[in-house]
Amino acid sequence: MQVADVNMATVVKLKYGDAERFTRLVNGQLHIPTIKDMFGLSRVDVDSIAEPVDHRGFTFATYLSEKTLHISGTLVPAAASSGRVRTNL
Repeated sequence: MQVADVNMATVVKLKYGDAERFTRLVNGQLHIPTIKDMFGLSRVDVDSIAEPVDHRGFTFATYLSEKTLHISGTLVPAAASSGRVRTNL
């Protein structure tokens, strides 16, 4: 198996509204803090489920690679954001 095949096998597509991003699974798990940063969210639901996370921010649930996961959540209030301007959301 080539390295490119392994890399593709660990990627999922995240869809939040019209915005789409890709992220790697780590042992089949999602890293929720990364997803929050990607979409500017303070709370994240995956396929309408508020997934609990471990102390490192990874979901207990595992996901299949090469799937599309629908993300929803609460946007970070403008006053509390880091000052980054999010375009193309």
